[in-house]
Amino acid sequence: MTETLYGNGYFALADLEPYYSRHVSAMTTEGLRHKSSIAGELAVRDRMIAELDAAKRAAHSTIATLLESLARAEKERDQLGSMCAAYEEKFKMQREIVCAAQDWRKVDRTTDAPHALLRLLDALAAAVDALDKWEKDRAKEREHGTDDER
Repeated sequence: MTETLYGNGYFALADLEPYYSRHVSAMTTEGLRHKSSIAGELAVRDRMIAELDAAKRAAHSTIATLLESLARAEKERDQLGSMCAAYEEKFKMQREIVCAAQDWRKVDRTTDAPHALLRLLDALAAAVDALDKWEKDRAKEREHGTDDER
């Protein structure tokens, strides 16, 4: 072993408290007076530190993976929210068409027919225009979504 693990021997022991005192006390209590015995104890601690470092790296990697998954899930949730809002809008337009048709069925065709028919046609035309716009907007969103995935 060519590298020096313990520096040049000059330590500021006060900076190593309470660790230093604990080790001196434990080595005295356990009768560790030989370099081999002390090295064995240090090796056990080195292995524990290495295992803890590996566990810490694995935990960090797991956390990073979970954060990435969370970000993807949030993006999907937002996309689904947009889709739901768009379909609610479409449903509202379709409902307006159905209501206009139901209103037409209730009209007394002998007196109000021309005005009611014009109202129905206006409502249907407006609803069809709105549905066409809605479909074009959704097609644009799908195009942009495909570009984002590349």
